[in-house]
Amino acid sequence: MILETNIKDSIERFKSVKSLGDKTVNQLSERKIHWTHNIESVAVIVKHLSGNMISQGGMTF
Repeated sequence: MILETNIKDSIERFKSVKSLGDKTVNQLSERKIHWTHNIESVAVIVKHLSGNMISQGGMTF
């Protein structure tokens, strides 16, 4: 019962954070997503975050 509640809470939290990320990226033009200045672009950062979430959670979205 506790495990199921924790899993449901984790999934809901993930969906909430993903929604915020999607809304943020949707505000950027394609050019701005790939813009860099001595740091990685937003596109590369999102790719790394996605890879980390998949490797830690074993889920694909």
